[in-house]
Amino acid sequence: MEKMARQYQPGALVRTRDRDWIVIPPEEDGVIRLRPVVGVTDTGDSFGLESDQFSSEDKMHLHLTNLINDKIGPQHMNNIHPRFDDYDGKRVLIVECGASKVPIFVKEGNDVRFYIRTGTSTTELNSSQTHDFIKQRFEN
Repeated sequence: MEKMARQYQPGALVRTRDRDWIVIPPEEDGVIRLRPVVGVTDTGDSFGLESDQFSSEDKMHLHLTNLINDKIGPQHMNNIHPRFDDYDGKRVLIVECGASKVPIFVKEGNDVRFYIRTGTSTTELNSSQTHDFIKQRFEN
């Protein structure tokens, strides 16, 4: 474990799930936390933020904030920490998402959905699965 901890120091760039991630400080011992690098393809090629054609980083940040407010609600912004950085000679957006202490539902049009991480993928739960998951995860 000590060797792994030295290898994955906060700020180190790692490659897993076919993309680049930045190691962030752990909230507990033995846990490696990562945040994705936006502006990098799944193959690791950096294309930067220019392709999104925002007039400034502030405009892109505002757009992200508006999406979060619309899709999951502004009450969850305290768990989401975007920042801009340089990667491979290009400007990229790094988004760190902390664990939530409450369930977070996603609005998609007129529907409200609930997703969980399952290994390396994301799975939508139906209403009874959502009920069971919330009871198990948040009510203990």
